[in-house]
Amino acid sequence: SSGYIAEFHQEHADNPGTLLIDGPTDNNIRPSALHLAQAGTVKWVLGQVYASTSSQAFHLCSGTGEANSKFVVTTAGNIGINEVSPDNKLHVTTTNSTAYSTNTSNTQNTGNALLKLQNLDGSDGSGVNNYVGIQFSVASGATSSAQLNYVRTADNSGRFAFKARNGGGNDYPNLMDITSDGLVFIGGRTTKPNDINKLVVTGTSPADSYDSQIYL
Repeated sequence: SSGYIAEFHQEHADNPGTLLIDGPTDNNIRPSALHLAQAGTVKWVLGQVYASTSSQAFHLCSGTGEANSKFVVTTAGNIGINEVSPDNKLHVTTTNSTAYSTNTSNTQNTGNALLKLQNLDGSDGSGVNNYVGIQFSVASGATSSAQLNYVRTADNSGRFAFKARNGGGNDYPNLMDITSDGLVFIGGRTTKPNDINKLVVTGTSPADSYDSQIYL
């Protein structure tokens, strides 16, 4: 086909199409890898690297050598991003020295944000109550679970919502909400009774009752 320098086809319908790169020894001194080059310069490497810190790990490198590794999967199933020796299932590393700023004017502090979760649904004047979040789950039966969500409440505004499964059934109460204007709600309420409260704590009474509650 036009533009290809090589093609590999498995014509037998009962067999997979497999490409084998077999090194001479089972160690990090003779790695097996695929090099992608342009004009004689290697731009990307997929596979093992020489003298890998994580033995026999799979690397995606922007050039040759472990120093250029951007993505690593170890034989233990750990994944590293800018980290050649991940010690967790996902290990993301940065060396950015940007200091945190408390300036409230157009300062997001995203320089060292290592993870971004984004829901693109919604635009100006729409998307209220759309959210993005993280779920935590423990056990494979009678599962203990919780969520940390960020909920859109208006244009350019939102709130963090913490909820967790409570006992049997499907009871997932909102435990705490923190709004983007600095209000804190604990126990289920999401509205404040007056304009001066910053902390609203709800007791065992319904969320629309003023009994057993604390307002600060």
